[in-house]
Amino acid sequence: MNLTGYLVLLATFVSGMLAAIVLSDGPAAVVLDAESYWQFGQSVAAGDVFMQTHLIAYRTPGYPWFVAFCQIIAGPRALATLIAFQGAMCALLVPLGAWIASRIASPSHRDIAAITTAILTMVGISRLYFARAVLGESLFVFVMMLHIACVVGLVTGHAKLRWGLAAGLFLGLTILIRPIGQWLWVAHILLIAPLVLSRHWSNAALIRSFIVMGLVTVVVISPWWVRNAKMFGRPFLTEFVGRNIWIVTFQDQAGAGLALPETPEANRLRDTVQQFEPTANLVNTWEVSNGLTRSGMADDEVDRLMRTVAVQATRKDIGVWTEKYGRRLVNFFRCISDAPPTYTNDTDLPDGQWIWRAPNGFESFIRGVRFSPHLLANMIISSALACAWLGLISSRRDRVTALWLGAMIGYFALVTSAIEIPAYRYRLVVEPLMAIMGGCAIATFCSRVAISRQTAVAADASAKN
Repeated sequence: MNLTGYLVLLATFVSGMLAAIVLSDGPAAVVLDAESYWQFGQSVAAGDVFMQTHLIAYRTPGYPWFVAFCQIIAGPRALATLIAFQGAMCALLVPLGAWIASRIASPSHRDIAAITTAILTMVGISRLYFARAVLGESLFVFVMMLHIACVVGLVTGHAKLRWGLAAGLFLGLTILIRPIGQWLWVAHILLIAPLVLSRHWSNAALIRSFIVMGLVTVVVISPWWVRNAKMFGRPFLTEFVGRNIWIVTFQDQAGAGLALPETPEANRLRDTVQQFEPTANLVNTWEVSNGLTRSGMADDEVDRLMRTVAVQATRKDIGVWTEKYGRRLVNFFRCISDAPPTYTNDTDLPDGQWIWRAPNGFESFIRGVRFSPHLLANMIISSALACAWLGLISSRRDRVTALWLGAMIGYFALVTSAIEIPAYRYRLVVEPLMAIMGGCAIATFCSRVAISRQTAVAADASAKN
């Protein structure tokens, strides 16, 4: 192992120590989404692998399966085991990101790219606080980065079949954890297409590897399609867009704050909710959803009706919606993390689980030095990201890398801003990609400086001669 490897290993160790300190303060409250994940995990652990006792269409099974795995192997220490796994995943993002950066950065300065990426990933402390919650972010990011690493291996490893198989497996798992990952392959086209056009490989080998990735992905996610077809009469991955866009359409401030339209669908929704949930606030997503569900409407039908009404309201006042969407897109990169998941009291934790809590000064110090709670720091980081992207895109050698990384970061920003109110919880998904972009940009800058010095030295030597 060379010096770069030791430095990356050191950064991984430091990240692991930081995770241990943060997690020592105890688990976050298992309420709201976390509580539902824990309950789904219990169903899976009891034998209901495809959660058929839960007549829901708005969840995918990836994270509940992970929760169930921890419950099966650890019993009363399942919560501690789950959080320990998630802390380890956060730490392992350091070498994973460093490896990716070293494979796609400027060849003459790959060590600098790896070291810089490792450091930038290590200092992303806020994501550690989400590792102590029963939420899918830590697992999603880790599996997604494994998929991206396999894609890089496929491109730089001459399209070996194993990279295509692994990339498809991890993409399928990524989608089952969070459906937003289902269009990541579009960004990969930006990475692979130039190789086809330049005939760097034989087209057949490259296309075959990409097809293998797609086929494996379909095989991995197809059982959930079958489950939904059996329960709801048609195959689909999830139905949750309606509930998502309800928030950004009708909620005020960050949302568009639009009024319910006067359409047959909106009137049907309003009348049904008022009948079965008389006190419901029609702006509140889950109060509307619960009212429609209590009427006997199927879960997927509930979501489609909410989506239809939200789209009708948006079309009626597209200007206001577009303006608020633009603001959410900007806020995706600058929103603060002022209240990460925290321990509250034992009543908000699962019964029968071993609970630990060891408050210490180190954790308080780490919480205080985080960048994410400060708006100015987030704006500086976002500006640095833009500069890094411009630096990469201006380099002919790194242009494809810039387009690929930018497409993945932009994809999450665009989609999340369209369906969610900005929160750090959603931005932490792209932080490892931002670190890789920063590492590659530093490597490109160092390469340019080295070339400039070589040119200057050669010019001086020529002048003396």
